[in-house]
Amino acid sequence: MKAVIQAGGRGTRLMPYTSVLPKPLMPIGAKPVLELLVKWLRRNAIEELYITTGYLGHLIRSFCGDGRQWGLHIVYTEETEPLGTIGALTLLERHLDETFLVLNGDVLTDLSLRTFTGIHRAHGQPFTIATACRSNKLDFGVIEDQDGVVTSFSEKPVLTNSVSTGIY
Repeated sequence: MKAVIQAGGRGTRLMPYTSVLPKPLMPIGAKPVLELLVKWLRRNAIEELYITTGYLGHLIRSFCGDGRQWGLHIVYTEETEPLGTIGALTLLERHLDETFLVLNGDVLTDLSLRTFTGIHRAHGQPFTIATACRSNKLDFGVIEDQDGVVTSFSEKPVLTNSVSTGIY
């Protein structure tokens, strides 16, 4: 299977750190997130990797090179302006001719790719999103009303949602 790592974003929530390094090169311990992700992909039998770059992409290319040090082959794209998740994939259309994996460049996971791709194939849908369940406690009471009349009130409720893990 082929994989695409999306590494073109500006990482604005991590500013000022990302003014020097792109988010995928931020260290976790002694290694950049991107290296941990690439090694995880290789352990899961990925040998052909595409990395979409934009902001500070030259640093990502310098760090990863051709991928030989990890036993895989890396091809890069360069976005001159942000194209978003799907837009970046349009640069790779001719290469993505079979089922492929797309990951955000800052993902840390122990997801079983065998299970994930098995679920994808079993459902027969065009795409599958890996999700996680997250709960968030609101700091305020929530009021529901109808025509200005309060119909319910929940004091600081906990909302639970399925959220994307950045793996498609």
